[in-house]
Amino acid sequence: MKLVKPQRFIIFLAIIVISIIYILALYTQSETITEYKTYTVQSEDSIWSIANEHYISKDIRKEVHEIQKHNGLYGEQFFIRAGQEIEIPIKDNMR
Repeated sequence: MKLVKPQRFIIFLAIIVISIIYILALYTQSETITEYKTYTVQSEDSIWSIANEHYISKDIRKEVHEIQKHNGLYGEQFFIRAGQEIEIPIKDNMR
């Protein structure tokens, strides 16, 4: 059975769409965080220093964002203080 050009295009498009869905499913599945570790903030700590201390990463911004997001550290609540307890996501790239 010989496929005509419109049929080839539809099959090609279907393969592309399925590939994109598969890649997105793998990406979102690997980024799911289910466990957290409680950390007590020390004097001189910042969100950046905590992330840098706990994770091995070339670009620590993603970990900083996840800590901020989970602990509601945005806007007026951005600053952390000594003695405050925050939760840190447990991930594969932890030290």
